[in-house]
Amino acid sequence: NPAAPAESPDAGQDLRPEKVTKLVESYLRDAETDDVGAQVAYYGYPVEYFDHGAVSRAFVTKDTHNYVKRWPRREYTLTQPVKFFATEKKGETNVEFVIAFNVKNNSHSATGKTRNFWTIKPENGALKIIRIREERLRE
Repeated sequence: NPAAPAESPDAGQDLRPEKVTKLVESYLRDAETDDVGAQVAYYGYPVEYFDHGAVSRAFVTKDTHNYVKRWPRREYTLTQPVKFFATEKKGETNVEFVIAFNVKNNSHSATGKTRNFWTIKPENGALKIIRIREERLRE
């Protein structure tokens, strides 16, 4: 079972570890597909997107399409339990997790691990990523 969050989100957020872990796992599975629409649907727009600042759906769609084209074979594995905790802003939750990745094209491959940081909040009955960043981990 995933470790309990250090600080529980507000009761109104109704976030259980299974729900947050399922969101992360679904995101990773969709990221392994060529379905750009499914991948960009996880975000609430505008989204604070890596080091690009606040960007639109069109920006994320183009960026995701380019990544899928550059790395047609992608594998992501969750390596530790997902952690999450409430933020100072009502309704927002920070999520942190580590993945191992393996991406390939016809002439190159890259492997490694990243620590991923999301801020999520409910929108129209679904949890949406409103802030995302990652840091590459040394192995």
